[in-house]
Amino acid sequence: MITVDDAGGVLQNLIAAPDITPTYRSGITDVKPRYIWRNMIFRNLGAGLSSILIREALALTYFHWAWRYGSLPLERLRSEIDVRRVRSANPGFCYLMAGWERGETRNGKLFLWAPSP
Repeated sequence: MITVDDAGGVLQNLIAAPDITPTYRSGITDVKPRYIWRNMIFRNLGAGLSSILIREALALTYFHWAWRYGSLPLERLRSEIDVRRVRSANPGFCYLMAGWERGETRNGKLFLWAPSP
C-alpha cells in the first residue's frame, strides 16, 4: 500500500506496498503455484502529480525490497485498475505517465506492468 499524505507528499506504508501472493486455479493447490507481485493500492491525497509520486514510490519500493530480501522477485510488479469503478475517462493514465506498460483488460480490470529497475 502506498499512501501519500496531503501535507507535503510523505510516502507512508511503503514497506507493505508490494505483496507476493500465491494464486491457485480452480481452488486446488497447484504443484507449482504462480506468484503475483502486485501494488495493492495507490492514493494521492495531496496536490502533487500522481505520475511523479508513483515513479518515486516505485524506485523506493525496488530499493527497500532488494535491501530487505536481497533481490527483487522474478515476477514483474503489476497494478490492477477496476475500470468499472473509476470515474476517469482514461483509467490508469497516471501509471502510464509514470512509465508503466498497459496490459490486457480482463474481467473489468486493466493490468498495468511496472518498468524494470
